[in-house]
Amino acid sequence: MKDTIELKELSYEAKMVLAQRADTPATLLEALAFDKYVGVRANVANNVSTSVALLFQLAVDESIYVRWVVAQNVYTPAEILEMLARDNAWRVRCYVAENSNTPIAVLKELAKDDAQWVRQAVAGNRNTPYKTLVMLLKDEELCVSQKAKEALKERKEKGKIGIER
Repeated sequence: MKDTIELKELSYEAKMVLAQRADTPATLLEALAFDKYVGVRANVANNVSTSVALLFQLAVDESIYVRWVVAQNVYTPAEILEMLARDNAWRVRCYVAENSNTPIAVLKELAKDDAQWVRQAVAGNRNTPYKTLVMLLKDEELCVSQKAKEALKERKEKGKIGIER
């Protein structure tokens, strides 16, 4: 029995499974992070065992899909989320705005984003500051102002309205 795996001999499906398994060795995840298939790289980006260094690498992947999976990952550190908040793709910024690890300062900046979907995501983030939600109430896009209204109502019901970070 072989102790090593030749990635080039594995099928796409086998690589997809390995890339998403939490018990996949770090060295194998590193190799899969450079796979030619976007889906494989995205699974590495979503893997709970992916190192911070590898998440940094995947955060600059040529594929928007891989970058947005990094932005969605609940284990992605704040430094990477700050970097992804400046991504050219609004979808990536949207997933940054939804991530519960996104720093407050980044949420405040994303609340001014040109893309309405990013502002809507900021309004839906439970960590968005009260004053930022009040600002978003006045947004010209109904989906944004409505989401801010819902978030404020929910906080009021939970008794968290006066908390500002």
